[in-house]
Amino acid sequence: MSEYIIVKQIFRSSLIAICIGLTGCIHQPVISQPETEITINDDSNNDQTENDNTINSDDLMIVPQVEWALNTRWDADFPDLDYADENKVIFHGDYGLFVYDLSTSKIVTSLDLKEIGCQKIQNEGSSTMKVSHDGNTVWITPYNKDYTYIFNISEGTITTESSIRPDNYFKNIAESKEVLSSDKVKLQLCSKQSVIFDNGDIGYIDYGYGGEFKSLTYKKATESWQLFSPTDTHAEDLLKQDDSYYLTHKMRAKNSLGAFLNSYVFMYNMRDYAGICALSKGLKYDDAEQKKWMDEDIYIEFDNEIDVTDNAACFTFSISGIEDAQYLYMKRDEGGWYADGLFKSDAPSEKWWSD
Repeated sequence: MSEYIIVKQIFRSSLIAICIGLTGCIHQPVISQPETEITINDDSNNDQTENDNTINSDDLMIVPQVEWALNTRWDADFPDLDYADENKVIFHGDYGLFVYDLSTSKIVTSLDLKEIGCQKIQNEGSSTMKVSHDGNTVWITPYNKDYTYIFNISEGTITTESSIRPDNYFKNIAESKEVLSSDKVKLQLCSKQSVIFDNGDIGYIDYGYGGEFKSLTYKKATESWQLFSPTDTHAEDLLKQDDSYYLTHKMRAKNSLGAFLNSYVFMYNMRDYAGICALSKGLKYDDAEQKKWMDEDIYIEFDNEIDVTDNAACFTFSISGIEDAQYLYMKRDEGGWYADGLFKSDAPSEKWWSD
């Protein structure tokens, strides 16, 4: 039962942060996308999770660039800082690896990790990143694989070799919690790693609120740079996220009701109908409904636990604009936890619990 007490505390303490992150992303221009049903397939043989993108060691590959919009969201894990000097910053998340030029305030190149089979969801674990001391080479070793990608930034190429352990990698890295003062920054909103400069300055990434690309900033001493700016992309805001984003949330919540509830509340308060569809059964996604959700200023907050069994659960939530608490029905099958439709005004029947 302690998990659900913790969940309740998390909801009450984090909803303010989530709602702050909604500012500026509800009434955005959108890209029209064809109607589709959001489905999640957990089969390990699914094309989404199978790594078939490796290349031979003697081959050169043009770097697949990340396609992003300002409201593109990171997957379940936030990005981390890998390298920084006076000229550039290198950082990565499950979505991709990015090189930011401090003098021009632009992303100068990127590497789509999904295209080379290095996403966490593809390998059931995070890839290892190492950057050379001069910031020109990145070694990327996919989780539980016996090969390493070598990304040459200046040449814009990738090769592969058997797994290697470079000895000339950048070492001016420390855990943020060890070098940043919690009195000055919110550690939970900072990159796990920070860069320590020779003069004592510390560089780190501030996540901001909302989990979107546009909220990320690199900070060093009194200076800051917005890593993804409106002048750095020609893409309009997304109507919905990439399918792998929703799959990541679904897989993370597969065996944890607490993780499922966190993802559900986040998707609902971000007004992401596609995300709610991915976490539910009995719902079908379409663009019109997504646009309707994005135009509504509605938020939910955890209210009370009704009951929890091994394969079923029911919680009540407060919904803005609705006087009475609403019931969220949840069940678990071989694919994990899911919501049984949207909120309901009445408690589940005995038959629902027994089915």
